[in-house]
This record gives sequence, structure tokens and C-alpha cells, in this order.
Amino acid sequence: MLQKPVIINCKDLELILFAPRSFINYYTGLRNRNLVLNHENSSNFHINDLRMLVENWKTSDRPIGSSFCYFSLESDRYFNMDSLELQGTFPVEIERNATKMRGIGMKMDDNRVLFLYHGRHPVGFWYHPALKMEVVASGSKKKNEDSKP
Repeated sequence: MLQKPVIINCKDLELILFAPRSFINYYTGLRNRNLVLNHENSSNFHINDLRMLVENWKTSDRPIGSSFCYFSLESDRYFNMDSLELQGTFPVEIERNATKMRGIGMKMDDNRVLFLYHGRHPVGFWYHPALKMEVVASGSKKKNEDSKP
């Protein structure tokens, strides 16, 4: 199912996954502009899977405005960004709905930066902790004072 062009290339995709194992090779093949992964069995989505997904997005040709969200209704589990051990990152401050959040940025190319941060994802009347990524224009978000160019 995740190999069909209509799924891989649709603009917005929200997947609710009940997989007993990781399907990271399929997730990295998705080219959706806005991708939401609700992994019901979060114990089967490991830090190495997330690292591969972040690196895949960093090297992709996704346009500015693309976004990714990972959360689980099963638990409030979300990954510590430091445990990803990503290279070439810098601290950023992101404002969403008048709330400032700290995250990390990674240069994609001269025009784009990938931001990774902890946010919340709405499901019904509740907001669940989520790990989010966004592709933004270089220089469009404020970096923390302690960041290096």
C-alpha cells in the first residue's frame, strides 16, 4: 500500500500505524508535503528509525512549507532530540500559537533549513506530545543568541 504512487505523492498524508515492526524503508520513500505518523505501537519505532527519517528529510527536495509530525496515542513517548546525535545542527526558537519552543535546525541547502522541535498534535479535543519537523526558508526563523552561523 505504501508503495502506490497515489499514496507516496499525495500532498497531505496521515498514517495510523499498527505495525508490529518498523517500516522505515517505506516511510523514507514517502514524498508527501505534509506527513503525520501516528504510530500506535510506539515501541516498534526506534531512535534509529527516526534518525533515518530526519536525515531523509534533510537531503530531500521537499519545498518550503513541508511538515512532518510523529506522535503516539498509546503513550506520551517522544524522542529526546539530543539522542538523535545529528550532525551540523544549531539551536532555534520557534513560535507557534504565541508559544515559543526551542528546537534544532539543520541546513538543507542555501535556501532551506529543516527545523525539528517538540510540539503538540490535535486529535479530537486533546493535544498529544509530538515530534515535528518543518522545512523553512533560510533566515526566516529566529535562531537563539548562542547559535553560530
